[in-house]
Amino acid sequence: MGNRDTYTYELKPSEDAIQKSYNDYLELKELLEKSKYHSGGFYFLNNNKIFNEENKPKFCNYQIKLETSSGINCFIRRIEVRLSKDYKIEETLTNDISKSQSQNEDKNRGKYLNWSKKPKNVYGRQTDTVTKACYQKDTFNRGHLIADSIIKYSESFNYSKCENFVMITNWCNRANTMDSNKIACGMYYFEKMILDTLKIDNTAILYRVTSVFKINENECRQSNCKKFEYLPRGIIIEAKIKGDTCFKGKNARALEKSFTTEFNVFIPNAQNNVDIIYDKKCN
Repeated sequence: MGNRDTYTYELKPSEDAIQKSYNDYLELKELLEKSKYHSGGFYFLNNNKIFNEENKPKFCNYQIKLETSSGINCFIRRIEVRLSKDYKIEETLTNDISKSQSQNEDKNRGKYLNWSKKPKNVYGRQTDTVTKACYQKDTFNRGHLIADSIIKYSESFNYSKCENFVMITNWCNRANTMDSNKIACGMYYFEKMILDTLKIDNTAILYRVTSVFKINENECRQSNCKKFEYLPRGIIIEAKIKGDTCFKGKNARALEKSFTTEFNVFIPNAQNNVDIIYDKKCN
């Protein structure tokens, strides 16, 4: 499809498909059934306020260990960064000498993330060539949890590449449509709102992203088991602006009453006409 809006809108899952993404996940189901659903395909959580330590769901504390060839322990977990125009860094440099100099100047910041290749060992991605693919080609993306366009505004970002990716649908990752009756809001919709605000105002934003995984009940027979499904049930995005400045840009204006100084949303990892088995790896 040539038109990005049409593409993302037509991939938006039905409410029935969205419910299937959480019906067998009791804690997530309880959270979403007391939350407000928006026709853009997402939920407002916690009255659209960011979670504090006392009321955040326990799955926000999950850490999923990744297998790496280097032997370094890597985990998928809740990511929290602080964003500001003050922290903005330039795009990846191609000159090796300039890059080396910039590494010394900004070694603690999240740069060099304009990747041409995504890591192969993303949790949940099928890399076994003997096993047949579970899903049709191009249904799932190796999606950023913190987009590289946002990392540029981050005070620090020390996560390894593979810890910043999960397997999510095209719709969950890319949807960005809010025109007339065509409404579809995936991660990109909310990331665009953050970016528009950072470009306009010199403000500070607390930004959190949580990939919501379920413990794999087919593999876990003990209460302390921590083996997880391969695909997340969805993504939680939280953001709060310091001070009285409101979110800016077209996407914020489209949901003006909902997006002022903070928001907390859940985007289901689902897609129109796709039956997802979350405890199976995808290609």
